[in-house]
Amino acid sequence: VTVYPKNSIAKGTVKLVKQGKQGSTTTPLAGVKFTLNKKNDTDDDYTAVKTDVATDTDGKITLDNLAKGRYYLQETGYTDGNDKGYILNTTGKFYFDIDENGKAVKVDDTIDGKVDDASFTIDSTHATLTVTNYKPDIAKTVTKRDGTANTHEADYGVGDAVPYTLTIKVPENITSLKTFTVTDTTVKAQLIQNKGSVKISGKNNAGGDVTLAKSAYTITVAPDANNSVMTVAFTPSALTGVAGGEITIAYTATVQSGAVVAGNGNVNTAKIVYSRKTNLTDETGGNKPYEITDKGVVYTFGLNIHKTAKGGTMNGTGLKGVTFDLYKKVDTETLNGNSKYPFCGQEYAAISGDDAVKLGLTTNSAENWIKIKTLTTGENGYVSAAGLPSGTYKLVETKTVNGYNLLSKPVDAKLNLTYAAAWSTTKTYDDNGNQIKAETNTTNYTRDTAPVADPSAAIEIVNRAGFTLPVTGGFSTLLFSGIGLLLVLAGVG
Repeated sequence: VTVYPKNSIAKGTVKLVKQGKQGSTTTPLAGVKFTLNKKNDTDDDYTAVKTDVATDTDGKITLDNLAKGRYYLQETGYTDGNDKGYILNTTGKFYFDIDENGKAVKVDDTIDGKVDDASFTIDSTHATLTVTNYKPDIAKTVTKRDGTANTHEADYGVGDAVPYTLTIKVPENITSLKTFTVTDTTVKAQLIQNKGSVKISGKNNAGGDVTLAKSAYTITVAPDANNSVMTVAFTPSALTGVAGGEITIAYTATVQSGAVVAGNGNVNTAKIVYSRKTNLTDETGGNKPYEITDKGVVYTFGLNIHKTAKGGTMNGTGLKGVTFDLYKKVDTETLNGNSKYPFCGQEYAAISGDDAVKLGLTTNSAENWIKIKTLTTGENGYVSAAGLPSGTYKLVETKTVNGYNLLSKPVDAKLNLTYAAAWSTTKTYDDNGNQIKAETNTTNYTRDTAPVADPSAAIEIVNRAGFTLPVTGGFSTLLFSGIGLLLVLAGVG
C-alpha cells in the first residue's frame, strides 16, 4: 500500500460583529441569530454547517475551523427578550470566501440575494465580518408661545393653534421596506390636527436639504368616536434621497373647548410604524410592523372665582351679579401685522399704558395689557373661565351688589403657573420589539417657586358692606332738600 500525503489546508477563524444603527448612533446587538451555510464541493448547493448561532452581549459571534470555500450567513431572528426594533434582513445572504490562508475574502461575483451594500463589510486583515441592522427614530416636540422649543410640553389656550414638529430619522435601507408611516393621535375633544398646516421637508445623510415629491406621501386627518388621527403614509421606494437622513413634519393642532384643565394635561401620541424585515410582501402575523412611540402634552388652566359678602344683609353669602373685567399682560405674545395680539384663537388690541396704570394693573406704562373678557358671578357667587394659558392676569371689579363697596384695586388671578416633572424618558420594549420612548408622570405645579396643590382652586374675593351716597339730582336729594326747607320754615315760624 502506497500512501501519498495530502496538502495541508489552513482553517480560519472569523468573527462576526452585529451592530444596530439608529441615526448616527451605533450599538452592539445581542441575541441576533444566524445560520452559517457552506457551498458543497460537488455542486452549487449549500449546506447549513451552523444553525441558530446567536451574538453575545457584545454583539459578536466567533466562527471557528472554517475550511477553504464559499460561505454565507443569513439572519433568522432574535432570541427571547432581545428584539429592540432593528430591521432584520432575513432574505439577504452575507457571502464571504475563506482562502487557502484561512482569511475571509469579499465575494465579487453576482449572486442572487447577495447583500452588497454598506450594511455588510469584511475586514480580511482582522478576519472580521460586520453586519448592520437599521432602525428609524421619531421625536415629538412642541413650540412654546414665546417661540422657544421644548422637548415635550407647552401651555396654550382654547382656540390656539399649537405648533408641533415630528423629526424622523430615516433608516439607510428605507427603499427595501414595505411600510413607513407616521401617525399622530389626539383626543378630539382636546386637540384636532389641521391638515392644511402640514409641511414636510427632508435632509440627506450629509445634512443637505431634500425636496420630497408630493407623490412620496399621503396625508389624512380622520376623526373617530373619540380621537383625531393624522396619518402621513410614505412610499419607501420614493425616499432614496433621504436614506440615512431625516424627515421633518411640521403641523398645528387647535385646542378644543373640551381640553383638560391643569391635571396631567392634554397628551397626544406620535408614532412611526415601519417594516419588521426587509423585502416583505406580507406583514401579517409574526411580520407585523414595528412601532416607536413618543408623546407631547399641552396644558391649559382655569380661573375660578368665589365672590362673598362681609357685613350687611348678605353677610357670609355668595354675591350674584358682581362683574369683573379680566386683563392679561402680553409678555409672551407677539404683535401681528395689524398691531393686535393673538390670544386663544382671536386678536386683541392692547389698552393704553396710561389706562393700565389708572386701572391699577401696573405702575409701568410701558407694559402691554389686553382685556380678555367680562365675567359675571352667578348663583352663590361663582364664575369661571377655562382654557387659559399660563401668564399674568388681573381682575378689575366693575360692578357689585347694592350696599357693598367696589374693590379699590385689581385682584391677581393667580395663573402665573409653571409645570415640571411631567415626563420620564424610557427605553422600554414590549414583547414584539415596540418601543415607548417616554411616559407621563404626575405633573407638579408651582407659582413663584411655591408648590401649588390645586392650580384650579377658587379665588376667594370679599366685598364689604358700605353705604350709598345720594346721587346729585336724584329723588333722594330732593327729599333731603324738602325736609331741610320744612325745618327752616318751622324755625322761622
